[in-house]
Amino acid sequence: LEGSAAFFLSGLLVLLFSQKIEHQFAEYLVGAIGVLAGTIAEALPLPTDDNLSIPLAVALTMIPPRWVVFVAAGGLTIDTVGAVLSTKMLVSVSLLSMLPLAS
Repeated sequence: LEGSAAFFLSGLLVLLFSQKIEHQFAEYLVGAIGVLAGTIAEALPLPTDDNLSIPLAVALTMIPPRWVVFVAAGGLTIDTVGAVLSTKMLVSVSLLSMLPLAS
């Protein structure tokens, strides 16, 4: 329980100090939903590695709401697409970091 609480609180701190696009309440809400999803994935006794389950849980809960928030805020723009794709890229990099390297 202490580990999950630390995960959640540190995720909220990162959310507060990370760069936002429009600084709207909805951006913080979407981020908080992602932090909660990551916390749940971290706390569950899943048979998969946390390095896989946490990024997937966060991405799957954050990507759809981000489209809704950004489209509602001002339409589909290059910045909107870039912000959503950056989340997908972060997940892809996280997944690639799990691959074993050939030595």
